[in-house]
Amino acid sequence: MPDHQPVKKFKIIGGACKGLGLNLPKISSTRPTKAIVRESFFNTLQAEIKGAHFIEVFSGSASMGLEALSRGAKSAVFFEQNKSAYATLLENISLFKNRLKKEIEIQTFLDDAFKLLPTLCLKNGVLNILYFDPPFETSGFLGIYEKCFQALEMLLKRFNPKNLLVVFEHESAHEMPKSLVTLAIIKQKKFGKTTLTYFQ
Repeated sequence: MPDHQPVKKFKIIGGACKGLGLNLPKISSTRPTKAIVRESFFNTLQAEIKGAHFIEVFSGSASMGLEALSRGAKSAVFFEQNKSAYATLLENISLFKNRLKKEIEIQTFLDDAFKLLPTLCLKNGVLNILYFDPPFETSGFLGIYEKCFQALEMLLKRFNPKNLLVVFEHESAHEMPKSLVTLAIIKQKKFGKTTLTYFQ
């Protein structure tokens, strides 16, 4: 029988595209960042998001990067290696651009984030925000946090991260290291099973 289930949606919660409905990927390993977590993240950054360069490492539906662009980020990069999720991500970017009606700088990559991250170009003179929301550690994704740290370490060896903020959205049960290369934890906020950890 054909699948007639409606496409699940979520909404941009602030900024120029507030209220815009976007689609969720159908794959089970992709879950959108909950509204309460998104709200807390952007309340923490407030005006710092304006003019920033936002990199969403495991993009899924692109919920965080598009929210950042809605709130004044200047540019965004999206990494997603699942083809189905990537198709949804492109749909959402198209919906977003149609609503925003102005030129924005967006790059998308259908590829492995661990391969791409060490080669990433950070921008000078603006805040670079790296947002990690890796799939939870289930079969197929074991050791995923360590892989994130290794890729980040390779990136930081190439760049002086004076203007870099790294944020992990992770399982609360997973204890994060106090520091990553030249970065240290500046803030943690817990939301039940999910925690946001900020490194700068």
